[in-house]
Amino acid sequence: MNANATSNRSVRDLIVFLFGAGLTAVLLVILYYTLPLGDANPTVVSEDDTSTIAENVEDSRPYPSQGSQPTVIYDGDSLADIFTNYSTTFDVFAALYSLVSRSDEEQLVDLFDESVTYEYSELQEDWFQDSIRRTILSRLIHVNEEVASSLFLDLESNRQSALSYSLAREWASFDLDRAVDFVTSLADNVQFSANRGILDLNQTLPIDELRTLANRLGDTSYVQDIVDQNLLEEEAENPAEAWANLAADPNMLTEEHRSRINNIVRAWIQEEGVDVLDTVTGAIKDEDFKESIIRNGLRTAAEENPEAAFDYALQFESGGGGLFGMSFNPYMYSILSEWVKESPMDALNKVLAVESPSQRNQLVDDVFRPWARSDVQTMIDSIPQFPSEIQDAARVIGISHLSDNSIDDALSLFDDIESDAKKGQAAMNIAFSWTEKDPEAALNWAQTNPNTESIRTQVTSTMLTALASKDAQRAFDVALELPLNEDGVGLEANVIAALAYTNVDKALELLPKVRTGETQTTAYMGVGGGLAMQGRTTEAIELGKELPEDDQLNYYTAVGAMTLSGSMLSGLTGSEPEKDVFETLDSIPLEAARSKVAVQAIMMDQLSDSYSDEEIASLKEYVSEEDMEELEKGLEQMESMPMPSIPFLGL
Repeated sequence: MNANATSNRSVRDLIVFLFGAGLTAVLLVILYYTLPLGDANPTVVSEDDTSTIAENVEDSRPYPSQGSQPTVIYDGDSLADIFTNYSTTFDVFAALYSLVSRSDEEQLVDLFDESVTYEYSELQEDWFQDSIRRTILSRLIHVNEEVASSLFLDLESNRQSALSYSLAREWASFDLDRAVDFVTSLADNVQFSANRGILDLNQTLPIDELRTLANRLGDTSYVQDIVDQNLLEEEAENPAEAWANLAADPNMLTEEHRSRINNIVRAWIQEEGVDVLDTVTGAIKDEDFKESIIRNGLRTAAEENPEAAFDYALQFESGGGGLFGMSFNPYMYSILSEWVKESPMDALNKVLAVESPSQRNQLVDDVFRPWARSDVQTMIDSIPQFPSEIQDAARVIGISHLSDNSIDDALSLFDDIESDAKKGQAAMNIAFSWTEKDPEAALNWAQTNPNTESIRTQVTSTMLTALASKDAQRAFDVALELPLNEDGVGLEANVIAALAYTNVDKALELLPKVRTGETQTTAYMGVGGGLAMQGRTTEAIELGKELPEDDQLNYYTAVGAMTLSGSMLSGLTGSEPEKDVFETLDSIPLEAARSKVAVQAIMMDQLSDSYSDEEIASLKEYVSEEDMEELEKGLEQMESMPMPSIPFLGL
């Protein structure tokens, strides 16, 4: 059966072959008689046909695929040619690479010299010029090392620094020893970048070989940085074990190892949660360092689980027992700032559940501030959803963000505030921002808006104070036209007091023009304080002699206090005090004023530690018996008062 099948298949194949051959022959005959004959010499083309042939060839090319671009051939034999022919940064450097790649040594040297002497436009900044030279040198170093290095050394030091990394790296890619010899001969300020170029190129070497290379370059810190980074990565993979190893040696739990500890804490919190801070901080003795570790740990915890971070941080609340009875928590602002990024309403609801009113009020502001900073309009639109008792707080913070760029929106929001205290806070923001741009409109608003009636004097005073720094005479003239306040003091006294700390000579010029009575006394005290703060104590003392005797006690007490403040702040202001504390006391003509100033000096020493024990004893000799009793009570109160360290920028 197999033989028959094979025979049948062979016959069938033969028939198919013959049929195909016959069909092919028929087609060839048809084509032969139907197609026209071609030229006898098809390789000869006349000049008249050249364009036609070219067009046909062009037409026969496949269309480029979508998104492809035709090939551009860049030309130009100099930088001048390139800058003339091309305008975009891409085209300029494409042309430069093309030119550099086809240039010989002499052409490369000429091109580099042109890059140094060419008069670049203002738009072609230093980075642009350095990139051009870097490209040329990167090619020339392959052509002639001596010439390339010589051209490099002819540059100014700051230009060498900009090129040293790429030159050293390129050179080391094909001749490491020569590159190292060259780099070690460079000036220190240039060598650092060159070292890093070589070391970055070789950073995949085994660590011992890399260390040997770094030692040759005199850059041992490079390898140590890699070792340290590897250690951080290893410890982050198993933070619990890493902490156990580190904590086994108490000497390692110090500021010197801050990076390792923070790295372990961050990884550990990400794995197990914020409670690991108890284990870490329990082993650290230094309180300041411990506070820093907690702060960084809680930032990490806030990123992972802000609610857990919040609950953990509540243990650090002062509970209203801090300075001046204010609630204070050094960690909450950063936690809430992180939480607000993801879910501000969740953060707010958590804060509202805090029992202590003083804590709750502070934390509410800590939610609103970052919320307004990131999306003030959404926060304002959400105000109707807030409990009524915190809506004004949100409006105040919203106004602080709107005042600079959208005064109309700020004013509209102000009209919704119900609390006079909150109105006062909001009005301060409006006053300072608006007065800077349009003092007339701002003052008119303060004087005529029904919603400012309860705080009109306060708001107007703030606006005039802000205006005084811009146009002192205008602020003073407006103040003179306004009625005295309920204490009988004209607002020109506020203007002069503000000027006394920014332009005391202008304040002295305006002083004789103030209204008599309480206004004059207040203005004199402001100017005297300004003189004292600037170290002009003698002038301040003499100025007080123009006042009635009944007003001199308060005046000299204030001047003495400002002199002390000026002395404490002299390192910041740059104004050295004219007299020391004892010379100041002796220059004050009233004994009662000397006593009160001495009391202030002793009290301020509790904050600044400015005086020795002997000096404190000498200061007490100026204090009357009556004031001594007040001093002792004040010292007792300060000793019992919690004095938290205020965190920088509210963090």
